[in-house]
Amino acid sequence: MPRKPRDPRRRVADGSGAPPTKPSDEGELGDLAVLPELRGHGIGSELLDRCIREAVDRKVRFLYLEVREGNPAAQRLYERSGFRIVGVRKDYYQEPTEDAIVMRLDVHDLAR
Repeated sequence: MPRKPRDPRRRVADGSGAPPTKPSDEGELGDLAVLPELRGHGIGSELLDRCIREAVDRKVRFLYLEVREGNPAAQRLYERSGFRIVGVRKDYYQEPTEDAIVMRLDVHDLAR
């Protein structure tokens, strides 16, 4: 089956790790990325806000994510949105090998 052409709007950023598609009390944020040349313009914050709003709409209680230990900018972005560190996954990432910081957002608190 041939691949569908990429949506040109997805060139700017990829929020493919949206909250789950079925009702659940937990969700996981997958990859959230912005092209290097477009960083610093609030695109990452907007993508994250949209994912969080979707989680609220779906009545997700906790939203989880992993972030590279060596990516303090992303960690700050998540912390500003209310995510808190809840654990570490040793050697989670490869090339280079690096620990993942596991973060959780209590979405239920935002919906109040």
